[in-house]
Amino acid sequence: MDCHEPPAKGKASPMGPHRPDVFDNRLAPLKVRTEVYEWQVPKNIPKGTLRVRATLNYRRLPQSVADLVKIGTIPIIEICTAQEEVSVKQH
Repeated sequence: MDCHEPPAKGKASPMGPHRPDVFDNRLAPLKVRTEVYEWQVPKNIPKGTLRVRATLNYRRLPQSVADLVKIGTIPIIEICTAQEEVSVKQH
């Protein structure tokens, strides 16, 4: 999952009521971008190797739209998966 454009900020979804924790980050056709996510490793995680995996999924159109027009379930297609291993040391 290597892309060459800077991360894009999510935009509020036009679907349904506005919620600050929900955003629409769909890609325009033939566009690429890098997404950056951060999280804290729990303090009680055992020392050793931690494997982190990211999967890029694709759906032709939002399921909420498919439900609205009653065309059934839109399949989710896995585009690619990447994983990295990081070393966890004692705190």
